[in-house]
Amino acid sequence: VAMPVIADHFSKNRLNEINLLYKQISNRQLYICLLLFALIWSSIDEIYHFVPNREIYQAGKWVVFYIALGKLFDVAFSVNSEILVFSKFYRSNLILT
Repeated sequence: VAMPVIADHFSKNRLNEINLLYKQISNRQLYICLLLFALIWSSIDEIYHFVPNREIYQAGKWVVFYIALGKLFDVAFSVNSEILVFSKFYRSNLILT
């Protein structure tokens, strides 16, 4: 949803609005994901209670934690690649991805 808005702001050279949009999207996504992470992690043992053969899968509890932590970092830097695609630094995004 943000890509057309970012492209429009770049075409009109409104870098301040891109900065504001980036901060708003990042903050809102981070707050929602932190809430979801806290809810899931606080009840991870209860979630495993409903899984068949839970003794096997409970060993992966920390895997869930580290994947969720990685996703939190991904969400914190939400639309970086979209902003780079429409900027003059699109080549660096191409190389990095």
